[in-house]
Amino acid sequence: MARLTGPLAFTGKLDGISAFKRKGSNRVILRPRYGPSKKDVDTKPSYDNTRRVNKEFGGRSTAAKWIRDGYHALKLIADSDNLSNLNALLLPIQQLDTETEYGKRSVILSLNRGLLEGFNLNKWHPFESVIQNPVGCTVLREELKALVNVPALIKGVNFIPPTVHPFFRVVAALSIVPDLYYHQVRYRPIGSYEGFRPGVVKTAWMAVHTQTEAINLELTLPAIPPNDHFSLVLTMGIEMGTAKSLSLIEGIKYAGCGKIMAVR
Repeated sequence: MARLTGPLAFTGKLDGISAFKRKGSNRVILRPRYGPSKKDVDTKPSYDNTRRVNKEFGGRSTAAKWIRDGYHALKLIADSDNLSNLNALLLPIQQLDTETEYGKRSVILSLNRGLLEGFNLNKWHPFESVIQNPVGCTVLREELKALVNVPALIKGVNFIPPTVHPFFRVVAALSIVPDLYYHQVRYRPIGSYEGFRPGVVKTAWMAVHTQTEAINLELTLPAIPPNDHFSLVLTMGIEMGTAKSLSLIEGIKYAGCGKIMAVR
């Protein structure tokens, strides 16, 4: 892997070379574009195992998108590489399916929901480094409801803002992630889960330097799932903001923290 500097720096594709930047660095990284053609991968017997790997990767990617879409309300907090990190985290969950043939193993989050708990949305600002007292979380699966209890926050004591921005707010989302099974050419849930929207709660903006009262949030889902092949995912975050005018506070991208608090 090469790095490009100087006046000729560029990003994109050029004569078999891909040039790109990574978050947290201004350097341009060069990587050659190489590998078999799509036709070879799709048809040649020598790529049978590659096709199995690709199918299962697609299943985990679909599940990761369900998870990410569930905390879309926290998009300002989440890293751009969350999908790839979630995909890697879902691999041991997929490996729990020992009954389906390799290449079509299901992504059944309900087999081990605990593996997803504690996933930080922003690797630069871990949730525990910002909120240093326990946050109470209760997910009532039968009622499709979640309760969040944030303790009173005091800057420099149990609240360590990750940036210097003067405002913050609490954002929470409760979403449904169905178990996914391979069917014909793609992964899909049992029953129709399309159109399900997460329950989202956002507090008002609060000044960082002012001690807050304890915050109690209640989230509910507006629709009932078609069956029991799903998990409820509760995600919570702290979004940082700055004043654009006397009446407008704007959230700052990547400045906050967030975490998957509970999965039931």
